[in-house]
Amino acid sequence: MKQDQPLEYLRINDLELWAEANVRNHRPIQDIGELAGNIRQNGLRFPLLVKKKKANGKYGVFSGQRRLTACAKAGLERIPCFVFDRIRLQQARILSLSENLHSLPFDSGDRARASKRLLRHFKDTAKVAAALGVDPADVKEYLGYDALPDEAKLLAASRKISPEMAAHVYSKFAGGRALEICRELAGIPAGDKKRRRGMAFAVGAAKSTDTLEKIRRLAETADWVEYRILIPGEKSETLERMAGVRLADKEDVAAEMLLEKIRQAECGPA
Repeated sequence: MKQDQPLEYLRINDLELWAEANVRNHRPIQDIGELAGNIRQNGLRFPLLVKKKKANGKYGVFSGQRRLTACAKAGLERIPCFVFDRIRLQQARILSLSENLHSLPFDSGDRARASKRLLRHFKDTAKVAAALGVDPADVKEYLGYDALPDEAKLLAASRKISPEMAAHVYSKFAGGRALEICRELAGIPAGDKKRRRGMAFAVGAAKSTDTLEKIRRLAETADWVEYRILIPGEKSETLERMAGVRLADKEDVAAEMLLEKIRQAECGPA
């Protein structure tokens, strides 16, 4: 978004949802009451993104669906908006997805569907990543989630396994074995952090041909060493956002990232 994008305070009655451009489809009005209460007390801190007046005299909101609903519930008459004079549907979708990727919560199915749409347009994951301001590996994870069978998506949606871990398992193991591994990971209680991380490590270290039983043995026999790591406050906030997006515990996310870096170091440069 350009630094000189005009900011205007628009009447809420002059705003309507530009549905085709919005990428958030999953439970968009969840927790609206809480958000409305916060806006009523503290005001709206993040302006909506809108397209300049349409033929019917309304501005089309393409990013800020939940905020628009919450502002109406909070009784606001005018809302701060960044107004785009000329913007095409595809550009609006990119901005909508890019903004939502850095807010919470954003459903994995929404990310997958939006990334798939952008890939059809750009024909290249690197270009999709550049448009969204994320790493190409993130785009591949979003697309990988889209290819998961319904049961694996259900496990991820119920927060029993992170969407990224489910996509990783299916990218590494054959379908039937992948589902067994996802079920195994999902069956570990959330409070049993040592066992969860041991299994996550074993999945990462296993060969694509390894059986579930072999992965279990590796997880059980891993000799764990506990580390206490301190990170700067702003990095902690980033980690919390990542954990929220992944619907996972922030300590689990940090452990997965550290283990992945260690595995890369052990393998040496490509």
